Amino acid sequence: MKVKVGREVWIQKYEMAYIMREISDVPASLLEELFAGGSVFTMTGFDDSLKFACVFRKAKNVKWLMEQDWIVDYNAYKNVPYAALKSTRKKLIRSYRAETEAFDSREENFRRKNRSEQEQRFSKMMHKEYSFELMLKYFKKKINFVVPTERTLVGYKNA
Repeated sequence: MKVKVGREVWIQKYEMAYIMREISDVPASLLEELFAGGSVFTMTGFDDSLKFACVFRKAKNVKWLMEQDWIVDYNAYKNVPYAALKSTRKKLIRSYRAETEAFDSREENFRRKNRSEQEQRFSKMMHKEYSFELMLKYFKKKINFVVPTERTLVGYKNA
């Protein structure tokens, strides 16, 4: 998930790991800002992966992150009723299944030519669904993480 606080965007560690592992068009400036000053990016387990520990302040990085609709924006959903969030997650799953079936039914040449692009699209859809699953667990208090706010940001920097 991401959360915009003032002019900064904070993302959870699992998002950053996904970006570095799966996204081919990541702006170099995003990684430069993350690793500025010799910062090291590590995750030491599930709970650590949920930390909002990656902060971005450069306008072009903030813009890029906010444009990525596959990264769930906490602020956009924090006041949405639980049932509506659950419904949104189910719609994502149905959409993924429908797109997968439609792609698989296309002719072989089309699938071969578009496989890489489609695989990245499917990966982003499933990643977004996973983020909704985490948000649902968070609202049911099955998992815990600290969401950055103006008051909680004292002393934070990229981890």
